Amino acid sequence: MSCKFIFVEEFPKFDKNYVHIGNVELDISNSFRLLECLFHTLEFPDYFGFNWNALDDCLTDFSWLSKKNIILIHDGVPHLPSNELDIYLKILHDAIINWEADSEVSFEVYFYLKHKNKILNFFNSQ
Repeated sequence: MSCKFIFVEEFPKFDKNYVHIGNVELDISNSFRLLECLFHTLEFPDYFGFNWNALDDCLTDFSWLSKKNIILIHDGVPHLPSNELDIYLKILHDAIINWEADSEVSFEVYFYLKHKNKILNFFNSQ
């Protein structure tokens, strides 16, 4: 499986008039904190269930956002148990693939280049 995440030395400047930018904070240390961060940064609807299934559902919808170009920037790799990190990365990756066929919505996920090996280890184990 080829990795769809974007790895950069420095995050590009995005025009906030056209792009919804979400940011995953550096100090995420458990899945609830990660889901809470995503809820706020991606402005998930109030019915968000704070679990992996709800995350998958929301990342493949985005109907509540007026901007149709969505960027999710990670300041670091969340410090989760490996099985939960695998689930999170798979959900993100599947959401990117889901949106590739859509001409109206784009979804991109960014990580710093220094985290590339850690992320790619997940894909190499699949």
